[in-house]
Amino acid sequence: MSTLLLFLPPRPRLSAQGRTTPSAADSGRSGLREYDYALSPDGHQITREGRAAAGALPAADSVIAVAAESDISWRQVELPRAGRQMRAALAGKLEELLLDDPDTLHFALEPEALGGDTAWVAITSRAWLAEHLAQLEAAHVFVERVAPLSWPDELPRGHFFESPAGGTDGTMLRWSHLDGVATLPLQGSLARQLFPPGMVH
Repeated sequence: MSTLLLFLPPRPRLSAQGRTTPSAADSGRSGLREYDYALSPDGHQITREGRAAAGALPAADSVIAVAAESDISWRQVELPRAGRQMRAALAGKLEELLLDDPDTLHFALEPEALGGDTAWVAITSRAWLAEHLAQLEAAHVFVERVAPLSWPDELPRGHFFESPAGGTDGTMLRWSHLDGVATLPLQGSLARQLFPPGMVH
């Protein structure tokens, strides 16, 4: 079964100088927003990758949207036993930990988590995600699920990525471990402390 990975562009943000970092949002308003993608015929090997507008993306049996690293935050909480009212109960429990109004956010639980469990919750902008999904659907690209590139795990791991276009941070490290996920600049000493001596200079 073929799988298409779509990498959602990061939301625009204010830089330290007060300027908004460029993103695909401006081109999206004119219908020209493009997405980086990778196509796998079997879910194991990548045979094609590139960048294209929604209407020009290659067809696939399954489409997975991958959110930008900077657009997902993680919180670990004891899930309320709320059944169908889980979202409302979860929003109330997380409200004091969030910078944004819970009504503007989308929550996703780790797989197989149930009420009463201590679980990780992925949090992102509801409007931002809905805008991308609607634009893709209008181009007949139907996203099966949204996934992160990194998530909390017992085995520490990390990967490097370039900061969004126009950013001044250069290459960043996304570090995931048992206690959460963090994004660290390489210029400072904090990221270097995660590696064995002599591995980085």
